[in-house]
Amino acid sequence: MQKYLEKLQTYAVSSDTSKDAPATILELLYDAYGEYHNTEDEAIREAFGRLYESMHGKTLTEEDEIIYAVCSLCREHERTGFSEGVKVGLRLASEITD
Repeated sequence: MQKYLEKLQTYAVSSDTSKDAPATILELLYDAYGEYHNTEDEAIREAFGRLYESMHGKTLTEEDEIIYAVCSLCREHERTGFSEGVKVGLRLASEITD
């Protein structure tokens, strides 16, 4: 756990402070986790392979529009799952200590 806290602290100090920077601690935690944990596995690579195969014959612009929409959906799904998982973990920790 100490290793993750140190990485989070390093990430927080070095992260961007522009308007695109994380607005909440939970977003900062998600970004730091994503930077240090590769979540792309074989199933994801295969799914993207099938997606690219299904777009055969489309123009590059059409492919880009589809990929952008799919990747946005994936990012939001992953972010929501991460956030909800942290919330459930905190609730569980609270119930255990009560």
